[in-house]
Amino acid sequence: MTVLNTKLVPPIREGRLVERPRLLDGLAEVGQHKLTLIAGPAGYGKTSLMVQLFRQLQAESQPVGWLSLDEADGDVLEFFTYLAALAGRMDPRIGASLRGILDTGDPVPAATLTALFVNDLFQAEREVFLFLDDIHFVADNPVLGVIDQLLQTAPPWLHVVASSRGTPPLHLGRLRSQRELLLVDAPALRFSISETTKLLELEGFTAV
Repeated sequence: MTVLNTKLVPPIREGRLVERPRLLDGLAEVGQHKLTLIAGPAGYGKTSLMVQLFRQLQAESQPVGWLSLDEADGDVLEFFTYLAALAGRMDPRIGASLRGILDTGDPVPAATLTALFVNDLFQAEREVFLFLDDIHFVADNPVLGVIDQLLQTAPPWLHVVASSRGTPPLHLGRLRSQRELLLVDAPALRFSISETTKLLELEGFTAV
């Protein structure tokens, strides 16, 4: 299949972001958790916050990868194809085994593909930050099961940053009990007065 490169880059231009330093300060520990979940309704700035964190880590020369999900992302093989593509951009060693078996075109069980990717992560032995935007689009299909399995089996240097319009059906309780979950919820995401003013200015409105 052909990889759509626009899915592998953050969707928001620099000048269209409302800077949210108070939330970024709270995300300083992103490297200490397997899952950072940014959850809230549409319009709460989830993606823009993820973009700011992505660019901050990128500026620190951390290996970061981005994947935007949508309604069409229900195929496990397609998800792994994108995962292999973005992993190669972070570090050629990560996803090498996965890319090799995907290139054969042979049908492979999802569990095998997951194991190949996880094994490559173990061999790389470096911090990796995987950004998954809008995972609510895959909440009712097998792709979410793959994400859940990655969270359960990947080494501690894999850090997934995900956004969702609701609480995804992942094993969050287990992650929370292991102190592997960092949550930014709707109350935290609400815009302050100054942030709202900036947002309106970006949308072309001016204060009276």
